[in-house]
Amino acid sequence: APPPPPRAVAPADAPTVVVLPGFGNDQVDYRAPLGLPEECGLVAALERRGFAVAVAPVDRGDWLKVLTEGWRDADFFFKERGGVASPAFAWYAEKVSAAVAAVDGPVLLLGHSAGGWLAKLACLADDDVATRCAAIVSLGAPHAPPPAGVP
Repeated sequence: APPPPPRAVAPADAPTVVVLPGFGNDQVDYRAPLGLPEECGLVAALERRGFAVAVAPVDRGDWLKVLTEGWRDADFFFKERGGVASPAFAWYAEKVSAAVAAVDGPVLLLGHSAGGWLAKLACLADDDVATRCAAIVSLGAPHAPPPAGVP
């Protein structure tokens, strides 16, 4: 059965949604997840609601760069944190920059999991991304540890 019609639609001047894949995910996971038909994907769901959508061109194998490039950054490798220029994730910021450059006008960065906090990195790493970013929406993104006393 086809998906039901949306209950809400985007305004005509809505920014383009740029989907930022989560750790280990591939751009196809947001178009045709688990090999399902495209109408089941996040991209199609947003398009049915009137949004223009792009997905950052991240391939599953790109995530190996976190290890193969991250070892060169002592802060990342030993302290599990990295700066804006850390090679562990600089490649991701470049992918976001490419996706934003490929569309016109303002963008809404929609980050899934690690894509949520990497959206902030992309804005810090590229002034064009920061200037064109109307909003960041994160889905299941770990922005900070839970407060003390919360299990």
